[in-house]
Parts: sequence; C-alpha cells; structure tokens
Amino acid sequence: MRIIFVILFCLVLLACSSPEDENKTALKAATLKKEKAVALYDFNLNDLDNKSKALKDWDGKVLLINFWATWCPPCRREMPAFVELDEEYSKQGLQMVGIAIDEKTAVMDFVDSMGIEFPILVGGNDAIRIANMYGNRHGALPFSVIVDREGYIRHQIAGELQKDEAINLIKPLL
Repeated sequence: MRIIFVILFCLVLLACSSPEDENKTALKAATLKKEKAVALYDFNLNDLDNKSKALKDWDGKVLLINFWATWCPPCRREMPAFVELDEEYSKQGLQMVGIAIDEKTAVMDFVDSMGIEFPILVGGNDAIRIANMYGNRHGALPFSVIVDREGYIRHQIAGELQKDEAINLIKPLL
C-alpha cells in the first residue's frame, strides 16, 4: 500500500512539473502535505475599535498572521509589502491579520500613517502568549504565520518576511 502511494505521489509531481520550474513544483508539493500541518489555535483579541475578533471570523481564507510592534524596525519595514499583498490577493482569498504587541495609540497612529486596511488586533501580553502558541518560542519580532483555508498552520517565519517570499508561500494555498 505504501509503495502505491509513493508511486502515485511521484506521478503527480512529474505531471505537475515543467522543465524550467522543477524547484517551485517541489516546494509547492512540500507545502501542501497535510501530515506536516499543525491544527490552528483559535483566540479572541480586540481590534482598534475595541471589537473582539476571533480567527474563526476568517474561516475559509488563507491567513497571513503577522505579530509585530511599532518600535520594531524590521516590522516597520515589512508592513508596506503586507499592505500590497492585501491589495493584490484579498480577492483571491488572502486575509492579512496584524497582531500588535504594542500600545493602542501608537498602533493607531502607525496604521493611519501606513494606510493599512486589513484588521489589526492589539494584544499586549496575550499576543505574546498567542505568538508562542503559534511557534514563536524565542519571542522574535516580527513573526508571521501562514494558515491554509482548512485552518492548518503551513509556515512559521521568524524575522522580516520579504514580499516575494510571502507570495511564494501564499500562492499555492489560494
């Protein structure tokens, strides 16, 4: 039985690959393996309007959850790319969610200055705990998590996430 599965998997990989793009196909296949996924942890945090939001509010979407702070230089650098990703891929099912580990007034000022349209939740110590649940064991900022439409964590990225890298991780899930 195991041999049949391996043969079928290899045939699917061969059928999907093109000679010039073999590395991307291998990456795509690797990111879609369910046995590597971890079940999504749900939580509630308030948005900038003090309304409680839960991840289940975005069921069925590909989520890019970004833990960040206004005082974090790499967090500030990656935010314009996230605004662009939101504009380019939200109609295809991407939902950006920012989780700020910061003071609400500083977050509001930053969001206004950057023109951020996607949901921003403010969490303080709760956000630190949630980031830890999602795999951020060292407290790195920024820290991003990509979740597929079925609610499984597919990628955990500690440090600044470049736009082209994010696109490569997100597109196979859309």
